[in-house]
Amino acid sequence: MKDDDPQAMPLAPVRERSLLPAGMELGLFLAWVTGCGIFGGGAISGLLWGNGLAVPGWDGIGAVLRGLVRDPDDPAAAWPGDPRPGPAWLTWLCIVTVTLIVTSAAAMARAEFDARRRHRHQRSGLATNSDLRRAGLDAHSAVNKAANEFPRLAERSKHHLPSPIRRRRK
Repeated sequence: MKDDDPQAMPLAPVRERSLLPAGMELGLFLAWVTGCGIFGGGAISGLLWGNGLAVPGWDGIGAVLRGLVRDPDDPAAAWPGDPRPGPAWLTWLCIVTVTLIVTSAAAMARAEFDARRRHRHQRSGLATNSDLRRAGLDAHSAVNKAANEFPRLAERSKHHLPSPIRRRRK
């Protein structure tokens, strides 16, 4: 079979099923990005302003989110205790920056995951003609080499083998 054999190509692209429903996947993605952006940005803002790493802890998550919705002009007031983030301009800049970084990283990871998932069964494990040329072999030499290196596989082969290999198998 040639590398460019049209019969070897599928008629239509095969689409893999999603791991989760689209709405749930989008909701989890938005919650994760928002959480990372708000809490990561606030922590970095406090660190840059010299207050220390402003991490509210698990019990302060709800208070921070409510405080940011009530008074977005003073995000430091939303943090339940010290250390607090820096001024509003620095905190929002850090939140937006961390959100963009996390979103970009998640998009790149998703694209890589999809590409690997899509191409996972594309190659059969057999050498193509270009692989053989690169190794300096023709098809007959490759079969002979395989039979010499893996005689037990050659014995069990269901494919037609050239006559020298058939003689060697007996």
